[in-house]
Amino acid sequence: MFFLIVRLIAIICGAALVCLAQGPNAGKASDPPTKSPSAGGASTAAGRKRNTSKNETKAVPNRKQTATKVTRPTMSSARLDLHIQLSDVKVTVNGIRHERPDESGPFILVGLRAGTHTAVIEKVGYRTEIRTIKLNAGERRSLTIDPFPTGGVLNVATNISGAVIKINDLTFTGEIKGLVVVPGTHLFTVSKPGYKTATYSIEIALGETNTQIVILQPIR
Repeated sequence: MFFLIVRLIAIICGAALVCLAQGPNAGKASDPPTKSPSAGGASTAAGRKRNTSKNETKAVPNRKQTATKVTRPTMSSARLDLHIQLSDVKVTVNGIRHERPDESGPFILVGLRAGTHTAVIEKVGYRTEIRTIKLNAGERRSLTIDPFPTGGVLNVATNISGAVIKINDLTFTGEIKGLVVVPGTHLFTVSKPGYKTATYSIEIALGETNTQIVILQPIR
């Protein structure tokens, strides 16, 4: 019995010593272990950075994009007035031919682009004139061109179809149109079987156009 009481006292004393060793925090739940910043903290920060980058990347297409508007300069049309004191002139501008049957007023070309243009002036009996004109946008240019004659021009028509016309060792049938001859006196004949031969002497000056209408008389 004595030994039982001593053992009980020893157990009670041991329990009291354990309680004293644990202190006032005895019986409270222990705090969860703190994660090391070098491991879990770094991965969490990296995850947050990735999420932020993804959010930023997704946000870029949603931004309102302002496109740069490129405005091409407009080419205002230019105008060219060609003053040519000749009739029956052929004017070619940039490869496009224009007929000018009379000499009233200038030859007007509108709607030309800014830049260099080539005008070619042609007339039978005159030297071909070529002009290169540079026009600015919206410019109006006036240009006078006087083709230089290279000889005279002879036109011959008859009242009889198939008549033979001879001049300067040249032979034509029916008519002569736009024949350039040297200035001076020229002799030509017009003939056809059954009709009297007509002979003419004409004077042609430099730059002059001479038109002759020949009436053949039948032989009776």
